[in-house]
Amino acid sequence: VSDLRAQLAEAAEKGAADEGEWRSRLQDAKDKAAAAEAKLRTQLHDSKQQAAADDAQLRGQLTEAEEKAAEAEAALRAELVAARFKAVASEGRLRAQLAEAEETALASVTQQDAAMETK
Repeated sequence: VSDLRAQLAEAAEKGAADEGEWRSRLQDAKDKAAAAEAKLRTQLHDSKQQAAADDAQLRGQLTEAEEKAAEAEAALRAELVAARFKAVASEGRLRAQLAEAEETALASVTQQDAAMETK
């Protein structure tokens, strides 16, 4: 009986030691998991901050590009208006020259007719 009690005591000690070892391993695993979670949370936070910074930078670049496009469009519209005014002015000059040429031609024909009648 005492031999069984000794074996039982030995088994209890071994069980307590094993339980202590398993508790220690479990705590180590929990600590590692907590550290990994903290690291991932930090990485996620950093990633979100970087994404926000990138978004702000891209929005700034987009705004700048839109402003440049609007300036270029305004400049092209101004050039178009100037070209139209120039074309209208040229057309006016050409019409005046045509009218003058027609008057000159009519006057010349009238003089020739008058000269023919006097002959």
